[in-house]
Amino acid sequence: MGLAAVSDNPKLKYVTSFKDRHNKRWFYFRYRRQKFKLPGKPNSAEFMAAYARYLADAESGALGRNNLVFINGTIGWVIEKYIAHDHGLLKHSTSTQRNYRLFCDIIKRETGQFKMADLTPVAVRAMRDSINVKHKTSVADLCVTIVSALWQFAIEHLRLPLGHNPGRGIFKLHKKKKITKRWSQEIIDRFDAAATPPVRLALYLLLYTGQRECDVITMQWDHIRDGVIRVKQRKTAEVVWITIDPALRAVIDQTPHINEYILNSERGQPFASSNGLSRAIRRTLESIGVEDHSGHGLRVTAACALKEAGCSDDLIASITGHTNMKTLRIYLKEVDRQLMAREAGAKRVAARGG
Repeated sequence: MGLAAVSDNPKLKYVTSFKDRHNKRWFYFRYRRQKFKLPGKPNSAEFMAAYARYLADAESGALGRNNLVFINGTIGWVIEKYIAHDHGLLKHSTSTQRNYRLFCDIIKRETGQFKMADLTPVAVRAMRDSINVKHKTSVADLCVTIVSALWQFAIEHLRLPLGHNPGRGIFKLHKKKKITKRWSQEIIDRFDAAATPPVRLALYLLLYTGQRECDVITMQWDHIRDGVIRVKQRKTAEVVWITIDPALRAVIDQTPHINEYILNSERGQPFASSNGLSRAIRRTLESIGVEDHSGHGLRVTAACALKEAGCSDDLIASITGHTNMKTLRIYLKEVDRQLMAREAGAKRVAARGG
């Protein structure tokens, strides 16, 4: 016997029930082709509480993010498994999880009800183009990347009999790449002169530790031992130990111990997120007429300075905490070329005997 749909309570908007082959009735809140399970029976306390919540979410536009029922084998079902799996979303850092979850929600809304096995490159391109209309091109491209990861996850951990990954080889719409600029010594000096004490401290922490903004705001006084600061990076969970440069030491020694955190905002409180620090740095840069630099550029600057000091890429990574050497080499590309050009020039002169 199949499922027979009947309308149960015309007074309750969007409510539908289904009687299964065991003659058991299930109640659902149906809204815009989405189905949400309702507990208990109509007019019971738990039923009415769930119904009120779904109705309010439908009116606010929030319905469908967390409690949509997906059939096994659908893209939405794979996403739910991926989100809860140790080798899926949970293997990433907290910040990456937050970003990937947003992309997963977009994919759910676009294609969640379709079978994973029915995905083709044509379907992935159609999804990408649809997302591109509603969001940025970079978001559309990242959703394609997530689909590719979901496909591999479904094969490895859900044992779905899938073939070629339809997310691979899809043309990227977003062409303009944001290049993180290295800060020149002139800009560093001008920024240093214009910055308030908290922002000046941030400058020195970023410049002489090579860490991300999200890492310097979590540095604490008791992380410093014997002239070395220990940092557990928020993005990768990598732990690095950095010898405190004399220039940074001089600034730290002048910094009052307001609380357990080394860096605090203008209000004397810890930064709630790296966004607050990024804005403070951007305001200072704008005040000196610089609009194409960012706080993250100081991480690039620190890596380049280490390279120019004669450090190998592995030594630099031991400070910056890079686990992806490809990213680090992008930072160092210009410096590497300059150093190799100097070496080539010196060898040319030496070959002439001069």
